[in-house]
Formats: sequence, structure tokens, C-alpha cells
Amino acid sequence: MKHRLLSSLLTLTLLVGCGGNEVAQPSESDVEATAAGLAKESQIRFLLAEDLKLMSMELTPTGNGNYTATGTDGKKTSYEITIEQTPGKIEYQWTNSKGKKGKGSLNY
Repeated sequence: MKHRLLSSLLTLTLLVGCGGNEVAQPSESDVEATAAGLAKESQIRFLLAEDLKLMSMELTPTGNGNYTATGTDGKKTSYEITIEQTPGKIEYQWTNSKGKKGKGSLNY
């Protein structure tokens, strides 16, 4: 009896699932980016984190596929970043908490 009950509960869990059928809806900024041929927020996050060696980053859409961001690297240096896009290219300017400034561009 115990085995049958446990087996039934396991089968029911597998059939019903754990919410895995839900598909995340794209953000408004991702929809705009896709329509304009620009990088999505997740792509920007990944590319900039790699390029600037950031351990954490917060992106805020400013419209037309552009963003502002703040981030922190592994040495606890914080960054303020302005990001502008054109199709196939991300350009950014940053200032860090040590007073240094820089800029870069990434093609995707």
C-alpha cells in the first residue's frame, strides 16, 4: 500500500510538473531590441561583464536600445556605464570609483 501511494505521488508529480512548462515572456526592452536588430539585455550583460571583468551588474533601459548600468568588479571597484547601440555594435563609456574613465566597443 505504501509503495503504491508513493508511486502514485511520484507519477502525479511527473505528470503535473513543477511549473517547467511556463515560458518567460521577453521584456519590453528585448522586444524593442529584436525589432531594431539590436542586442538583447542578456547579451549586453554578458558581453560587458566579460569585457570589463564585472562580477555584478544592473542594467536600466533608457530607450532606443540604450542603457545605463552600474557594476562591480572582482576587486570591489564600482563602475557607472553608459551604453549605446547600433545594429551589430555596442559602444560604452565608463567611470569607476577610482576616478578612471574609459570607453569601448563590442561587435556581435
